[in-house]
Amino acid sequence: MPPYIRLPAELIDTIVSHFLEDEDGTSLNRCSLVARPWRQPCQRLLLRSITIDSAKFHDFVAFLASSSHSSLASHTRGITLRNDPEMRSPPSEEQLATLASRLRRVSKLNLIKMDTRAPLEWWARAFPQCEELKLSALYLESIKHIFDLITALPKLQSLAINDVAWNFEPPEENVEHHLPPKLSVLKLHGCYTTDIVAWLEATHERPRIRSLDIGVVYSDHLRSISNLLQLLGSDLRQLAFAFDGPSAGWHADKFYKSNPLSANPRLQCVQIGVNVRSYCSTRALDHTPTFLAKLHLPCLDKLVFRLKISNTTQITYPITESSWRKLDDIVSGLKQLQRVSFELDSGSNPSVFGYVYVGDAASLIKCKMPLSTRMGRLSVGRSIEAEAEGEWR
Repeated sequence: MPPYIRLPAELIDTIVSHFLEDEDGTSLNRCSLVARPWRQPCQRLLLRSITIDSAKFHDFVAFLASSSHSSLASHTRGITLRNDPEMRSPPSEEQLATLASRLRRVSKLNLIKMDTRAPLEWWARAFPQCEELKLSALYLESIKHIFDLITALPKLQSLAINDVAWNFEPPEENVEHHLPPKLSVLKLHGCYTTDIVAWLEATHERPRIRSLDIGVVYSDHLRSISNLLQLLGSDLRQLAFAFDGPSAGWHADKFYKSNPLSANPRLQCVQIGVNVRSYCSTRALDHTPTFLAKLHLPCLDKLVFRLKISNTTQITYPITESSWRKLDDIVSGLKQLQRVSFELDSGSNPSVFGYVYVGDAASLIKCKMPLSTRMGRLSVGRSIEAEAEGEWR
């Protein structure tokens, strides 16, 4: 028997895990053919998350209903449903029941451009055990569809709303909304923040959100953002926000002057994103040191800067020397901080982050922030999450 077949199961798991970034699964498929002991670890990774185009949805459900193969049921933890204009018809009650009975372990659900002929809350019948929900690129007749879906998922812990729009309608009076009791992570990108905040304020229970990502900040959303931060209060532990566009510096100035974090004294991590490729956007960094100097967050131990750059020269220009110096002085003076991270997002130019470029970027930033470097707090790396999702998400 060849030595590679006699490897311990733990070592095989470690080997195949290196192919997780293989998007089409070719490498994992090949590994599964090495020998029988290699098949199950590869299947577990191949089937951990599956994507179904809606045009093939009916065929997929028919396969589930007729198949006795248990790999999908035992290994699949996440499912993405993506709309296709050729979808024949919305799912039936019988199909939803098949999904619920055959995919009982699915805890992550991602709906992208789904056909709105089927109400969103129908998917709660198929995946009632869902813990993580992401809605992307949807246009809905009413925000009520989102509320109904969320309230129908009692185990929901994480909710992300990305590029979702709906028709405006006056809020319903004397209607109580209920939040899933374990909902603790909320990400809002490219949606009507005002309506979401109004809904949270109207819920029967006070939301217990511990991690909040509000995406790109615009001045016309400041009141809603302020109300949301006030509502979450001392429960909030992690906050992420970003600045982008030709007026990013102006939006940053307005946001920082509103002193938005006074109601969140137990914040432990703050993440600030800036698009450095635009000179106007980098003005947001000019306002950041003053904002940090005014913070009174005794529990803050991690500060993250996510910078969008096209090449490493943008670390030295258009960010000015005075901006770097102010940032270093303020950050090094925050005694409670344990870690300051710079996550670099190359956007549409991923070739920037070859081994040499990452090293060059780290060296440049450490030279710009000598005090933080000497204190051993500073780290620089690529933003894997941003590159995977394409935006400030």
